[in-house]
Amino acid sequence: MGILERTNNKIKKEFFKFSNKELTENLERLVSELNYIAPVNFCSVGARGGNPYLINYLRRLRIANTIGFEPDSEEARILRTNNIYEEVFEYALGEYETDETLYITKEPGCSSILKPNMDFIKKHFSSPDWFEIVNEALIHVTGLDNISSKLPDIDIIQIDTQGYEYQIIKGGEETIKRIPVIIFESHMYELYEGQKTFFQIHNLMTKNNFLLNDLKQQGDFGCLGAEFNFVYFNENLFKSEKNKVTTLLKTAYHLNNNSFDELLIKII
Repeated sequence: MGILERTNNKIKKEFFKFSNKELTENLERLVSELNYIAPVNFCSVGARGGNPYLINYLRRLRIANTIGFEPDSEEARILRTNNIYEEVFEYALGEYETDETLYITKEPGCSSILKPNMDFIKKHFSSPDWFEIVNEALIHVTGLDNISSKLPDIDIIQIDTQGYEYQIIKGGEETIKRIPVIIFESHMYELYEGQKTFFQIHNLMTKNNFLLNDLKQQGDFGCLGAEFNFVYFNENLFKSEKNKVTTLLKTAYHLNNNSFDELLIKII
């Protein structure tokens, strides 16, 4: 369901339409042309399953540092054991400091602080059993603004929290002023009870001077365009030629890819 899959093989199959050889050659050429100095700091909120394949590759080239937020204690343990991130924070981000229930679903990637809207899901989704709640866990939630002093300067933040994206952005409105790129998954309809849909998130993003740059549809909802990944650029930060993500963006077109192989490649 999220843009992160549980294995690199699945990620490569779904998102990278070019061969491993082409990916390797293009990325190594990009790194060489950049004469890169400082790594990109990538933050994943809803870190289950690990980084996208491209970020993992950039870590191997030592031009990406990664941190993750994952409130599911077992999943956080797996991420630490496998050294997926430089640091894993075992709590959730939201608008306020509070405790919430995490509803863990049959397909773990569908888990959320919000309950699935099963009436809608049964009507439109091909595998509604994925959203069946199989367990619950009490988790701690804090705002991004509350803990930003513990984090490095973030270049790209990816949010994949199954309907809870609005609250995370709202709780980080001061911090995101310093973040050049935000990627998030969102829905056009209420897949989860009481969730804010894309349209409300878009208004919040534009209020904070972020511009929609790209999107990609995902999820099997029949004829509905229900679930998408969105990329937003911070308008204020991209005015500077010195911004390292801007430099990466300009040179990334050597990779010659137009689909979401896509959204990350256009940025990195």
